[in-house]
Amino acid sequence: MMDRETKELVEKTLRHENREEVRAFYAVLPKPVLVGVGPVTGLAFVLTLGPASRFARGKQVARYFGLIPSEASSGGRQRLGHISKQGSAFLRWVLVEAAQRAVRYEPELRRAYQRLAHRKGRALAKVAMARKLAVRLYWMLRGEMDYAQLLQGSCAGEPGSSRGRS
Repeated sequence: MMDRETKELVEKTLRHENREEVRAFYAVLPKPVLVGVGPVTGLAFVLTLGPASRFARGKQVARYFGLIPSEASSGGRQRLGHISKQGSAFLRWVLVEAAQRAVRYEPELRRAYQRLAHRKGRALAKVAMARKLAVRLYWMLRGEMDYAQLLQGSCAGEPGSSRGRS
């Protein structure tokens, strides 16, 4: 599954302080993770995120990585600007690259990307897909599930579901 260099990187990382989170991520790695997300992207995500339990919802994760637009509101008028660029620039770049790859092979992401690219431009659409990818990775890590389980078990918006809310 993993090549020698990736295994060495994992072994080196297991000596890192986030040992439990890395093991949890690699426990589900042999199963399908996400299109566009390989072992190195997943490892960078897990190490940058830290314990997934410290975030209550996906929006907080996206804000932590700087994938949410900045806001300047006054007098009842809301103005959304550029992304805030808080957090790791490297991880933001990795997520955008992974999102570009995922858009090519996943129909749902491709439709969302094309719709946004037509309305707002390709650059903004790429960042929006990176945010979607980050939130999906967060829920996979928090729920210790693979991508198929995430799609199958999505119950957001259903009555009696507290998923995504605390």
